[in-house]
Amino acid sequence: MQPIFVARGPAFRQNYVKTSMRSVDLYPLMCHILAIRPLPNNGSLLNVQDLLSLEPTTSTPTSTNFTVPPKIHRYSYAPVVGSFIGVVMVLGFLVVYVILVTLKQRPALKHRSWEMSQPLLQEDLHL
Repeated sequence: MQPIFVARGPAFRQNYVKTSMRSVDLYPLMCHILAIRPLPNNGSLLNVQDLLSLEPTTSTPTSTNFTVPPKIHRYSYAPVVGSFIGVVMVLGFLVVYVILVTLKQRPALKHRSWEMSQPLLQEDLHL
């Protein structure tokens, strides 16, 4: 199974065909085009440098100094909602489990008739 990579845009050379390319080299290539710093990986931009056009584009950085975008800290309710749903699921399971266990532990009535299950009254006994 051979991967196929087709690219078009101002960052790539026109009418260029590369015979082979490693898939791991795609990540550093995309990071270079998007002007973001790649994390450690097994690919290399040098292996796919021939795909890029010779003139720099506006999105390609001219220097190797990358700026890290500022982190935006927003409070999210997702952990709270997830914890609540988890607790409700566990409690629901425990309730069903306790009900089923108590029903199995309760002795079954041999006679299901209403008259048979009622205690006898003293006046009904003829001694």
